[in-house]
Amino acid sequence: MWIVKLLKDEEGSSVVIVALMLTVLMSFTALVVDVGLMYAERSRLVSAAEASALAGASNFPYRDDGEYREEDYDYARQAAEKIAEENGLEDYQIRLLPEDAQQKEKIEVTASEEVEFSFARVMGFQEGDVTGQAAAKSVPLAGFTGVVPLGIPEQDFEGYGMYDLKVPAGQGDEGNYQPLRLDEEDSGASVYREKLEEGHDEMLFVGDILETERGNMARQTRDGLEERFEEDEREVVIPIVTDPEDNEVEIVGFGAFYLADIEDGPEGHIIYKGIFQEKVADGELDEDLEDYGLRGTKLVR
Repeated sequence: MWIVKLLKDEEGSSVVIVALMLTVLMSFTALVVDVGLMYAERSRLVSAAEASALAGASNFPYRDDGEYREEDYDYARQAAEKIAEENGLEDYQIRLLPEDAQQKEKIEVTASEEVEFSFARVMGFQEGDVTGQAAAKSVPLAGFTGVVPLGIPEQDFEGYGMYDLKVPAGQGDEGNYQPLRLDEEDSGASVYREKLEEGHDEMLFVGDILETERGNMARQTRDGLEERFEEDEREVVIPIVTDPEDNEVEIVGFGAFYLADIEDGPEGHIIYKGIFQEKVADGELDEDLEDYGLRGTKLVR
């Protein structure tokens, strides 16, 4: 009889041990599966928040007078909202920071989601809250690939204002408008025209010193820019430069312009005009540079 009783006790102990092992196994399963679900959801939220923040930063305003208003950032907020919703975000918050400053430095997107657990329910956990956050800012370009070999003198630019991009020699109101030599090893009339049509294939940086081309290159300017008019490739990026010294200029920034008009100048010369644009482009960034309306975006903390 005592043997039967012992076997029954062992069977009972085995059941308890198995039950405990199953509980531990379910706990580990919950840890692996449900925590994995939360991690995957957080990654999705962060990615969506990053895309939303970058879209908002891409639409930050440019005001030449520095007097920013709350409504100036409406496009930035709307762009961020659009991308957030396209990426499936429902519970999210957008903040323009610093909140008490006229000119905002960055846009922050915070998204939340409730994840329903599967295996963790055996331990009494039904769901968990997950949050993803990202912030982005708009930063002046310090380096750009694709500029055309014109140099516009540094000045205060007004948004969507009309500016002379190339004028006859000695006719510029703001300074020198000579053609620029972008390549030290390869220059001349044909190279100048090619770079007007296609843009320079190497990155130039703020602080670079460029030589001016000899002569006014009137015919090559006409041929190169008229080719852009014909191909409807009118958006150009132009180095903003200092006044020349010993036929050299220094790049102080980059400006985006839309080729708008060709006017007859004095003595049969031609004046090329462009509309100053705010634009976001790829390139090297530097927060400490003067803002000439051509910017890139980057994620920040």
